[in-house]
Amino acid sequence: MTTIRDAIKTVTADKKVTADEWKNVLKPAADKAPKEASADAREIAKLWASDAFEVDSTARRGMRDFLSSRGYEVPAAKPAGAKPAELEQAIISSNVTEADAAFQSLAAAAGRDKAEQTIAVLDSGFDINHEGLDTKLWTNPGEIAGDDKDNDGNGKVDDIHGWDFSTNDADVNSSESQGHATHVTGIATGGTDNVNSISLRVFSPFDSKKVAEAIDYAAANGARVMNMSFRVGTEADVKAITDAMKRHPEVLFVKSAGNDGRDIDTYDADAYLPFRELPNMAVVSAADPNGQKADYSNYGAPYATHATRGTDVVSSVPGGGYQPMSGTSMAAPGMTNVAAKMLILDPGLKPTDLKQMLAQTTDRSDAWKDATASGGLINAQRAYELAALTGLMRNGVPADAAAAQLKLSTASKDALLPLAQEYVKPAVAGR
Repeated sequence: MTTIRDAIKTVTADKKVTADEWKNVLKPAADKAPKEASADAREIAKLWASDAFEVDSTARRGMRDFLSSRGYEVPAAKPAGAKPAELEQAIISSNVTEADAAFQSLAAAAGRDKAEQTIAVLDSGFDINHEGLDTKLWTNPGEIAGDDKDNDGNGKVDDIHGWDFSTNDADVNSSESQGHATHVTGIATGGTDNVNSISLRVFSPFDSKKVAEAIDYAAANGARVMNMSFRVGTEADVKAITDAMKRHPEVLFVKSAGNDGRDIDTYDADAYLPFRELPNMAVVSAADPNGQKADYSNYGAPYATHATRGTDVVSSVPGGGYQPMSGTSMAAPGMTNVAAKMLILDPGLKPTDLKQMLAQTTDRSDAWKDATASGGLINAQRAYELAALTGLMRNGVPADAAAAQLKLSTASKDALLPLAQEYVKPAVAGR
């Protein structure tokens, strides 16, 4: 059987890849690859990004289509001046089922690579059979699948991966609006199998009392970050959900900012969800692929707290596929994902710590100066480095030794150690 590597070696022997070679040699080998992230797909990404070969435009489009079908974001054309290795890594990193190399490296160095974190996604129907999500779903340890019994005595029969609060049963795999929830879950769990998501269907129809019940359920099952990519409308809805959030100060609630393209303070932000009463809530605005504020995204400090990419984000969709979607609904789980990984690195962090650390490590810019409280885009790697530092220091590792154990650059060490001291008692953080 011809492998991808063998096929690539064959067609690139003359430093060219023709349309016929793609069609007759490369594509047949590529089509045998899994319908998700894989070593074979990474080989195609490497070839696509390389500048060592002359690649026919039809062959290049074919490779792009192949990678897109496996969940990778690939530019329509190679960016001028892009370094092949960096372009290849950007393509690979865009896939939510690929390993987050920066996080995995820090987790291993900190001895936290086996640790896990539970989150919850409160949304619509989920495709929990998606192959890209099967290792990322929370599984209730107190239930026996399919025995039609409430084994853990929580009043919910066979709640293996979560609960449908709209219909009051365990079938979160509702066909209604699966695309949104499935896409959000892929982003929220991206880059690792160590983040496990509880699937909680809370609409349609939307019922704030059901949302409140879902919050209580998720907290009871250990979720410390909850993603809420939906709008809250009436005063009664606001009160019911806010009361539930207040019951769980240990949880970071990550809320999408909304897609009206407006400054949130131009209408009653506190009616949207009372920001000033909820220190454990983050509100996320959306950036476009160039890091600028997306035209559709709501914004406005201090209510909007953070920002990350929300436009054309590739993630899982029902039926085993991957597609780009846009909205603050896609930005919020980006923050949820980073916060969950930070908790893996340092489970001692409080919701307010997570919000502040993500703000302190953000990439600030004039474009975001007044748009969010953080003043810029989340920088995941820098946030991971800070959380890994505080995690080690919290466990008694001296600050300098912690930085050395994590192999931080001099620049990162100098920037992050003073910040880490803020979150760890001086007696533990001593250098």
